[in-house]
Amino acid sequence: MPHPSRIPERMCIVCRNLRPRTELLRLVRPTGRNDLVPDPTGRKPGKGFYLCRNQDCLARLQKEKKLRRLFAGRIAPEVFSWMELELGAAGDGDALT
Repeated sequence: MPHPSRIPERMCIVCRNLRPRTELLRLVRPTGRNDLVPDPTGRKPGKGFYLCRNQDCLARLQKEKKLRRLFAGRIAPEVFSWMELELGAAGDGDALT
């Protein structure tokens, strides 16, 4: 009998919940750089950060400045714009909570 394929899970950096990787947004700090870039494909090299697809986690991320604590660098406003756009494309954004 074949084994069911394992679905990779990742942890949201805000709420610390484990979810399937496909249900999360991924941000990457490219190697040797000190900024963040969106990674919609999940394949860019570098240190990856995952975020739930809900407005609460995005709001907490911005308010608590968690990413600034995780690494010393700037977060471009385009990164937050991309995340808000992705959350809007997912519907109301709270469907996964």
